[in-house]
Amino acid sequence: MSGSTLSWSALTGRLPWWAGSVTTVAILGAFTIYTLYIVFFEPQAAEYGGYLLSPCIHRPCPAP
Repeated sequence: MSGSTLSWSALTGRLPWWAGSVTTVAILGAFTIYTLYIVFFEPQAAEYGGYLLSPCIHRPCPAP
């Protein structure tokens, strides 16, 4: 049974050394692009009751 299970080290051992960094940069970059799109092109989605909703803080921040 242990031969049929996939271990984490077996999965990561086949990846190049830079794969983790590229994945992290891609995810953070996608989040940044999404955040900038919401703020600049969909402002009604970023505000609630006069407050600017921050994707990083769960409580509302006053809109500038």
